[in-house]
Amino acid sequence: MKRLILTGMVALTLSYQSSAQFSQTVTSSIGSNLANQNAGGTEITTNGVNGDIISTGYFSGTADFDPSSGSTVNLTAGANGSGYVQRLTNNGVYIWAVSIPSISTRSVIVGENGNCLYITGSYTGTVDFNPNPSSTANLTSVGGNDIFVLKLSITDGSFIWAKSFGGSGDDVGVCTTMLAGVPFVTGHFTGTSDFNPNSGTTNLTSFGGTDVFVMKLSVSGNLAFVKQVGGTGDDNATQIITPVGGNGVVLTGTYNLSADLDPSSVVQNVTCQSIGSFCLNLSALGNYVWATNISTSDWGQAYVYDVVEYASNYYLCGSYIGNMVVYTASGKAIGGTPNNLDAGFVLKLDQNGFGVWFKLLDNPVGTPQSGCLPSSIGANYSGDLYITGRNLVTTDFDPGAGVFTLTGIDYETFVTRWTTDGVFQWAYSLENTRGIPKITATSHGGYSQFYLTGGFVNTQDFDFTGGTNTRVSTGSQDAFSAKWQEID
Repeated sequence: MKRLILTGMVALTLSYQSSAQFSQTVTSSIGSNLANQNAGGTEITTNGVNGDIISTGYFSGTADFDPSSGSTVNLTAGANGSGYVQRLTNNGVYIWAVSIPSISTRSVIVGENGNCLYITGSYTGTVDFNPNPSSTANLTSVGGNDIFVLKLSITDGSFIWAKSFGGSGDDVGVCTTMLAGVPFVTGHFTGTSDFNPNSGTTNLTSFGGTDVFVMKLSVSGNLAFVKQVGGTGDDNATQIITPVGGNGVVLTGTYNLSADLDPSSVVQNVTCQSIGSFCLNLSALGNYVWATNISTSDWGQAYVYDVVEYASNYYLCGSYIGNMVVYTASGKAIGGTPNNLDAGFVLKLDQNGFGVWFKLLDNPVGTPQSGCLPSSIGANYSGDLYITGRNLVTTDFDPGAGVFTLTGIDYETFVTRWTTDGVFQWAYSLENTRGIPKITATSHGGYSQFYLTGGFVNTQDFDFTGGTNTRVSTGSQDAFSAKWQEID
């Protein structure tokens, strides 16, 4: 029997399989003191050295970043809102938080043996990236949104450096990962963009709409190389990871009709009839290794939002419309068609990108509409998969012969755990949560732990172990960071 411990701030209505139990150890919320202001989490990770919780997000107005009831650490956002980075201990005790005005934070990764953080996203205009009010580190975008990479000390959140990349169009940094001690960044760009953050120029020009880039930086923020993939339509990056003991980096994204996924002069096209997705493996030098086309055989659309690696296999989550088709190493087609218009899915690929299994998060037959959107997936050291996303209607979270349904209202957050064979373990529905939740998972001290960030509204009880841990949003929406622990 498993016992599960919730450790985080979340608006929660519990629905669960009876063999699962949680207890709560951490609660953290970030809210504005103005009723019409918003805050939300965008990414969460942990420091593998000590288990500290690192999260990013956005807020407006003045917000308290200390989750304890006995003290207050207020930060005030800029006129157009601010991005934030917060560090808590593994038990949810405040360490520090910093904010940068007028930026959109998308991703954070711990680097250099737990000594620093790399954050990426986008910004517009002139922004001071140094959170120390007595110092200035201004960057100015070239056109619309430009990409930023910000390096902070993990000790106190102090500024180390910030770099800007982009052109006259809209350019976005989406995700970062570490490979051989240096950061790799992915995202998408439009038109002609300069990826050299220094006085030189390294221009890339998109083939049509937006194209995907992958760049390698030094620990000082200098460009090592940048690679480009895409087609004449809009191509967008959604995630980049470093396989444990694997080859290079693996990234996911979406494309329109056709895209060349080989950054060299060799053509490696994927095609679909509308919008498809891909999983791409590039070497440490940015060279093509393999790619998987994740698309439908008809007019449908397929969106992959996240990928995680465990034991040299890849687990992807997303949503789709139509008849999904992915091929195994033997050439067998796997996939399926939703009971209604669309459905969520989890796909397992082997180390060479071939399909292993495909599972649906779908409505029961006869349900009038669909609306399950898995947005993030994590795996602990034991291989348990934790999947989160938004659920609008009644969804069956058991991909096997059994049925386990949760009914969502207004796209509330769900969390479900499966084995790496795609066997359902449990599922929970988190009422009154908002935004696009992100999840990460690990194992610590013999326990399985997973962490979640997002947004919530109104009054919420974050303890679903039989006790009470109530938080009240102080703005129209507050951000949360949550930790759960599972005990054998």
